[in-house]
Amino acid sequence: MRRETVLSIFRKLFGAIGLTMLFAVVSIFPCLGYVGEAQVSVEGSDPLGWLLVRAKCNMTYNPLIFPLTWLSGRGVYSGSFLFWSKPTYYGGQWNARTGAANIGIVWRAPDELENEAISLHFLDEFYKNIPFILILFFVIGLLNVQDLYLALAFGIFGFPLFGTIGTLLFFSAGYLGLILLKNRFGLEEEVMSRIWEFLLEKSDFA
Repeated sequence: MRRETVLSIFRKLFGAIGLTMLFAVVSIFPCLGYVGEAQVSVEGSDPLGWLLVRAKCNMTYNPLIFPLTWLSGRGVYSGSFLFWSKPTYYGGQWNARTGAANIGIVWRAPDELENEAISLHFLDEFYKNIPFILILFFVIGLLNVQDLYLALAFGIFGFPLFGTIGTLLFFSAGYLGLILLKNRFGLEEEVMSRIWEFLLEKSDFA
């Protein structure tokens, strides 16, 4: 295998890793990566003070950031699950009236338990999707259709505005716009490839 080919593959791999990290950061923001709500009830506790919590979650994930979730039929999720919630504080104070120490445990407030439930469900899907997105981005690079990167990035911002349908419409509009742009200026290469080459030339010049 020629040295140029190996370098090209490694550049595409590092590009895929960088874009995956960017998508991972975007995914943690509510409304951009997901929207969710939860209702919680405490089922019990253990001797160490951990609470057994039942959470009923309604979650909708951005299909461009969580493609594997959608492929598995969990893009729109409504269901319940159990989880253990750790106390936020173990402590005590001196009771001046009785002269004894009061040992206390502080638990999360109900709204904090709701946020914890949403975060746990999000993280479960997050860890499943990141390797899938990395492979997907790498394949896109190998196939030299890097304009999909720009279309995907554009599509993400349709989610907070119009939900799942808006995401797909923004993605389609972005990709169609890139095709029209290439036809307008007679570009044979992908727009993303031209941007990448421009940045490399600037870097070499510097």
